[in-house]
Amino acid sequence: MNKIARQVWRSVCFNTLASRRSTAIVHRSLATGPSFFVSTEAADRLAYGQPAVLLPEDGTVSFSDLGIGQSWWPSDLALSALELLHTDACLPWWACALTAGLAVRLVLVYPSLALHRLAQQQQQQFQVEQQKQQPAKSSGRIASLTEQLRAAQAVNNVAESRRLAQELRATATLSEAARESAPPGGIASLAGGFACQLGWLAGHLACLRAMSAAAAVPVPGWQTGGPTSWLADLTCSDPTGAGPALITLVLLVNARLALATTAAQPEPAVGNPASPGGLGQLWESGRPLAMTLGPAVFFTFLANCPSVLLFYFGATGVVAMATNLGLYLTALRRAKTVR
Repeated sequence: MNKIARQVWRSVCFNTLASRRSTAIVHRSLATGPSFFVSTEAADRLAYGQPAVLLPEDGTVSFSDLGIGQSWWPSDLALSALELLHTDACLPWWACALTAGLAVRLVLVYPSLALHRLAQQQQQQFQVEQQKQQPAKSSGRIASLTEQLRAAQAVNNVAESRRLAQELRATATLSEAARESAPPGGIASLAGGFACQLGWLAGHLACLRAMSAAAAVPVPGWQTGGPTSWLADLTCSDPTGAGPALITLVLLVNARLALATTAAQPEPAVGNPASPGGLGQLWESGRPLAMTLGPAVFFTFLANCPSVLLFYFGATGVVAMATNLGLYLTALRRAKTVR
């Protein structure tokens, strides 16, 4: 009985060590392929004549052989696109991630600009209709009431000051209600913006899920596919923290450009959070907290994610910054034209 037990134990240990050795040989050979995952004859067999993994006859390994990217789910489609860029375009893995970020942003640049232009046209049309319906501008009425209130307060006329203050509040309330009313075609613009943002979010989530899954496998070649010495391993986070800090700075610049574009508008846009009242007041009160916690959370996420995502977020941030800069310059030119 003891002899049989020793033989079984020896057989289990022998097979375990042999399988570990063969797996290590396969991963080393796959990671050193010239363009994709190319295996050698020594990697295809164990030391005792059995195949290590089920490899095709030509010796190449694809994502389907690794068990990823086999369905029509968005993340699997993103994996197939990354594989196509690496095999057909012969791009390194970090360049594939960079190209994916550029593609996701550039695909949505034209819809975003078209929706922004449509919103501007609807706002101008709405303002023209308001001016036709209300010949006397409410802003002039508010300015006149403000001057009268100051004059009454200067002579200590309490009764007149109260009357003017009540009238001023009523006029301001009517002006605010007219400004926040929905313009013609507002539902269509809102639906288009929601669809654009939904497509942007779906594309981002698909790419993030695909790259995270490929880094978790890990895909052979990703551990040596970085462009620099400190980012050579795309499956690990940036040890220096320089990449996350730079991308977080790009995020802050984009946020500032968006706020500056809103402030440069000649008139507050309908439904714009920058307009006073309602949700606008809530946003104005919570904006300092959001501008502080948002970059901190984003930096913490980037500092702990695989470094391959740094190239993806870097590409998306640069394209977004160029788009926001163009919108800001356009808003400045329109503001000068109106004035």
